[in-house]
Amino acid sequence: MAPGIITDLIVIGIIVLSGLFALARGLVKELLSIASWGGAVLVTLFGFLPARAIARDVIAWPLAADVAAGAALFLASLFIFSFISHFIAKAVHGSAVGALNRSLGFIFGLARGVLVVIVLYLAVGWAIGQSDQPAWFKNARTVPLAAAGARLVLALVPEDMRKMFPPAVQPEPRNRPLPTANPKEREGYRPTERRDMQRLIEGSQ
Repeated sequence: MAPGIITDLIVIGIIVLSGLFALARGLVKELLSIASWGGAVLVTLFGFLPARAIARDVIAWPLAADVAAGAALFLASLFIFSFISHFIAKAVHGSAVGALNRSLGFIFGLARGVLVVIVLYLAVGWAIGQSDQPAWFKNARTVPLAAAGARLVLALVPEDMRKMFPPAVQPEPRNRPLPTANPKEREGYRPTERRDMQRLIEGSQ
C-alpha cells in the first residue's frame, strides 16, 4: 500500500471516529465537556495564588508546592464541572430532543475532526518544512485539503504567528496588487493592421 494512501486513511479515520464519538455522546455533552475543561483552566488561573500560598505552608519545596497547588486546583474543579455536566447531558440525552442532540453532535464531531487534522498538518508541516518532504506526506490526497483549511485558520491568527509556518500554508494577501498592463499592449494597431483596415474601408465604399 502506498504511503500516501495510509496517510489518507488515517485522516479519514480521525474525522470519522471523532464524528462517531460525538454521535454517541451528543452535542450537549460535547459542549459541556469543553466548558468543563475551560472552566477548570479559569479556576486554576484565578485561584492559583491563594492555593500556592496554602501549599507552600504544607510543602517545603516551592516547586513541588506550586505543582501540587495547580494540579489539585485543576483536577478538583474539572471533577466538579464534569460531574454537573454529566447529569445535564444525561437529562438531555433521554429527552425528546435526544435524536437531534446526537445528530448535531455527529456534525460537531466531524468539524472537530477536521480541526484536529488541520492542527496536525500545521505541526507536521512546521516540523518537516517544504524541502525533502516524505512520500507519505506529499503524495497524500488529503494534504492539499488540509493545507486549504490551514490557510483559512491562519488567516484568523496574528501575522507574527503566521510567520512560524511554511509559506505553502500562508493565506493570500488581502490587498493584492493589480497586474500592470504591458506597455506594448497600449500602442494601438500596428501599421500593417492600419493599412489593412484602410483598404477594407475603401473597398466597401
